Amino acid sequence: MWRRRILCGMMMFLVLTGCGSDDTHDDQANGRAPGAGNGSIHSTSSDKASVSISLPCGGMTKDVAAEILGVPAEQVEYSFSDQLNMCSYRVNLIKSVNYAVYAEPNAVTAEAEMAKVVDGLTYLAACEPVAGIGDASFYCGGDRADRLLVRKGAVWIDVQTPSGLEAKKRVAEQVLK
Repeated sequence: MWRRRILCGMMMFLVLTGCGSDDTHDDQANGRAPGAGNGSIHSTSSDKASVSISLPCGGMTKDVAAEILGVPAEQVEYSFSDQLNMCSYRVNLIKSVNYAVYAEPNAVTAEAEMAKVVDGLTYLAACEPVAGIGDASFYCGGDRADRLLVRKGAVWIDVQTPSGLEAKKRVAEQVLK
């Protein structure tokens, strides 16, 4: 009986210490430089021009988010979630610009990671390629999902709000500037 309690105690310790791990280890495990969420990334791919994006949220600003949402910039609140890589420009629960930016070691890895998300979204909505933005992009739209995923070089983004393809394209174009 006492062995079982010790084993349970050790398991709880591992669970609790794992939940408090720092982001540096997570960055390294995902092939990103420690602290890649701060600063900028410059990537190159042999078949495409170089891509440079400021992290964590790219070229989006409160003014541009306000324009996309159709409200004054003073009403827009910015936040960033390090755990989710989520950039948010929010007026309220209904009006918001939410997207995640992922910087991978190279374009091949970025393409593979984005493809995993697209594959998962196909269970919720039809995903179709979108021409004219980034090196590759897919719009997954329907009643259960409304997302635009765009890759440019080693960077890919997942635009979740606002709703609709055209609004999402404006967000992606601004972020990738």
